Amino acid sequence: MSQEQKIAWLVVGAFAAGVVAFLVLVAVFGKVIPAFGGFGFLGFAGLGPLIFRKKRKVDVVGSDERDRMIAQKATLAGAMMSYGIFLLGCMGTWTFYHRQGQELISIYALPSIAGAGGITYYVARSIAILILYGRAKRNGED
Repeated sequence: MSQEQKIAWLVVGAFAAGVVAFLVLVAVFGKVIPAFGGFGFLGFAGLGPLIFRKKRKVDVVGSDERDRMIAQKATLAGAMMSYGIFLLGCMGTWTFYHRQGQELISIYALPSIAGAGGITYYVARSIAILILYGRAKRNGED
């Protein structure tokens, strides 16, 4: 299993733990806003490069053409998913406030939209990496 795959599994696992914690906190508090603290588990995803770093004495490029292609496709998939979530978040927030008769969007909604876009990028990229490496194994490339 490559370093990219290990980091991708960590990101997906941290996101799953965050979703479970969010749902538990919604059940406990009965409100959504304090439950967003459950997504603090995503902080563990940032430790991936430290936990799964390669222990080599010589600095060798540890990826071949297939690994670079998978990383490039996964990055593109993550970026497009992030853009879609960002667009839906902006337009959804605008629609919500417009239907309430307000002409201005709350400043507290904007960081949530940006955060959702960032989280979407990393989770979608990680899922794409796992799918693409799995597809390569099924085709007998690995």
